[in-house]
Amino acid sequence: MGIIFWVAVILTYELKIRDYLLALAAAYLIKETIQGRFKTRTIAIALISAVILVYILPLGFQYQLNESRLFSMDIHWSAVIGDGLYQDSLVGLEFAAFSNYGVLLNELITSSRNIPLFETLGGTVTFLKFISLVFSGLVVVIIFQRIGMKNKRMVWATALLILIVFSGRISGVAETFDTPNQLPIRILMVPITIILAYLLAGLRGYGGPLIFGLIAPVIVFYNFETSFYCILAMGFAFFIESARKGALSVITSGAAFTLSFLLSGAVLMLVLFDGSLGTIFAELTQIMEQKIQSGTSGFAGLAVYFFPPFMWIMLHTIVLFARYLLSIKDRSPLTPIEFQSIVIIGIIIGIGPYVMNRYSIANMLIPFLLYTLLVMPKLMVGPRVDRVLWSFILTVLIIPFIFGNPIKRLQAEHFIETFSAKLGDRLAPCLDGITASDALCDYTVQKAEELKILVSENPGLKWLSGLSLNMSRLTGLQPALTQRAPFFFAHREETRNIVLASLRDLHAPFIALDKAVIGNVAGVPPIVEQFQKNLVLDAGYQMIKETKYWIIARKPNP
Repeated sequence: MGIIFWVAVILTYELKIRDYLLALAAAYLIKETIQGRFKTRTIAIALISAVILVYILPLGFQYQLNESRLFSMDIHWSAVIGDGLYQDSLVGLEFAAFSNYGVLLNELITSSRNIPLFETLGGTVTFLKFISLVFSGLVVVIIFQRIGMKNKRMVWATALLILIVFSGRISGVAETFDTPNQLPIRILMVPITIILAYLLAGLRGYGGPLIFGLIAPVIVFYNFETSFYCILAMGFAFFIESARKGALSVITSGAAFTLSFLLSGAVLMLVLFDGSLGTIFAELTQIMEQKIQSGTSGFAGLAVYFFPPFMWIMLHTIVLFARYLLSIKDRSPLTPIEFQSIVIIGIIIGIGPYVMNRYSIANMLIPFLLYTLLVMPKLMVGPRVDRVLWSFILTVLIIPFIFGNPIKRLQAEHFIETFSAKLGDRLAPCLDGITASDALCDYTVQKAEELKILVSENPGLKWLSGLSLNMSRLTGLQPALTQRAPFFFAHREETRNIVLASLRDLHAPFIALDKAVIGNVAGVPPIVEQFQKNLVLDAGYQMIKETKYWIIARKPNP
């Protein structure tokens, strides 16, 4: 099987010798640790050094944006956590924040801006790096829970393995700050749920379902997509636990969770949103229906794809899922690790279809990290041969082809340039704390200055832009629509009609649109300009003139 797997992977994917070497080095580290050839102090020093190098040290370096990436960064930030960056307060924008991945997530971003270090857009990147450090700390807590403190050497070695291998996604050297929906802040509730699973396991009576029912709405309002999988997975674990005690236990624990969830959820809804409970519930239900429909209908027309390591994970977890279902007849109570394992399995299986129909290696972060945590106890128990085999499966067959490695990122050209410029004090954070090339700085700053002039010369002018976040931060002017990234939001007829209705309701005498010159240094595609033109024309406006960076449309007099 191993030979077949290697042949399939080598024929299908372009692999680099550097990734092979790191994978083999990691496997060697685990093998030597299992055989007791490393001192605990040696492993601990290596772990501390790695954390300082790839998690803490990057906190002190400014984020540098590559040319042609500004549009991609802006539209992702606007669609994901834009509400927390556009406004000092979310008052009046709570429903939009919920649809943009969470009221509490956006509130966290908003609150961080009250701290001078995090106030600018560049400061927000620093805050997200800090969240990555917190996320990594939560992962280490899970390692402690699943391995225990009897073998500290193995705890530190496993933590070192996981933090290095996954550092490309969960550390300050990650290359995903252009797309914050791939950052740990979005999935922060996943490790928190797994930690809670260990703590709630085996509570007397129905304390576990009751307590989680009170906590679950917080997860929902932090990030609905994440909460969907976390709550389903925890529910599966509670079902297995209570089913071993009988049907009455299933009904009672389910009722305890439902009642506490509804009570806690109602209180949170009234605190977070304006309006009656019925109105709030109806609005949130509509948003959740749209999110579920979007999450199950694929992405950008991309087909389901085959990726051998992920197939291994799904097949193995489905087998484990079935085994736990069959174990209902076993009346022995679940251990905390078993209960936690069921939750991990549930999240992997729940998120599997989403990952399969959204082609992106970055989306593999959750299933691959969770699978590593799931099988980690196998490195501790059983025959030595089995433990070495599982370390090989994890570090050579499963992980390295997805995330690359931190060495690759630390020696990347733009990282070295940023490091060198930082030491030489040559960086100019022109984009509200984010550094960029002179050409990109000039383009963006001049576009913002021209927008301020247009607003002053044309009373009542509103504006749309694919760079709406950057324009807002550089000018202090808010974009026309509550949907900060209309090009991203209105990709279906139904959502386009929502944007169109909002545009008509503005009754603005003038609207400024992007003039997206082909090859512009900000990377704004000409199709964005055409989308905005079509939208404004359908709203009843006429194009009247062009400036260097903007197109002006006017509402004809009735």
